[in-house]
Amino acid sequence: MERDSGLPAPLSKRLAKDLRALHAKKGRLAAGQFLVETPKAVQSFLESGWEPVTVVATSDWWANVPAQPSWGPQTAAFVATLSGMAEASALETPSSVLGVFTLPSEALSSGEPLRGIHLVLDGVRDPGNLGTIVRLADWFGAAGVWLSEDSADAFQPKVVQASMGSLARMPVRRLPLEPLLRTWKTAGIPLWATDMEGTPLAKTQAPETVAVVLGNEGRGISPEIRALCTEVVTIPRVAPGAESLNVANAAGIVLYELTRAL
Repeated sequence: MERDSGLPAPLSKRLAKDLRALHAKKGRLAAGQFLVETPKAVQSFLESGWEPVTVVATSDWWANVPAQPSWGPQTAAFVATLSGMAEASALETPSSVLGVFTLPSEALSSGEPLRGIHLVLDGVRDPGNLGTIVRLADWFGAAGVWLSEDSADAFQPKVVQASMGSLARMPVRRLPLEPLLRTWKTAGIPLWATDMEGTPLAKTQAPETVAVVLGNEGRGISPEIRALCTEVVTIPRVAPGAESLNVANAAGIVLYELTRAL
């Protein structure tokens, strides 16, 4: 990283355009990279051992960075004005720093053991809900979040922002759910579907390892996925009125119930 004058090289128009391309899924997949913004979120990724491909920040932010930052020599660093940050940013109000990181592999290692609480999201398409669920999974110490192929992209800017840095710590994979759940079911892993009708969560005996399926915000869990589940659990409605719970709220209650006896 060049810092001859105490600052890295200035952000170019071309690089700002490349960063904007990461706002879209097509651009992220083509580059194999995603964007993280705000000092807290970038710091969460750095502290979790993610090495940035690129760091762009204002001169004020760079003024507070140690001479030996917490990333390797391969990271490209640039300084930008506020207007330059706005050109690259996916936020309405640009942050003082953004980092570009390599998309993680979604491949499963052979014989990978499944332990702990896993959230399986079937068609959860709202980025805010997905980011909040990742944050909740991190808070309650879940082992992983698994996404159907029609769920929101976990590495789009809105999800990254809503996760508040938890995406740096929580393993998230996106893949076809049916073969995955069939494999888990064959291995004897409890697969719990969440629904309006079922066994109240408070009356269940939470196993050490369990996969809990939460469905689409409108239609719920697809019939194919529900058919693979070994039990149906519910969060009982106390008073009449509300038709359903927001999926992120439901995830929070499920995680609390599963972890409160630990």
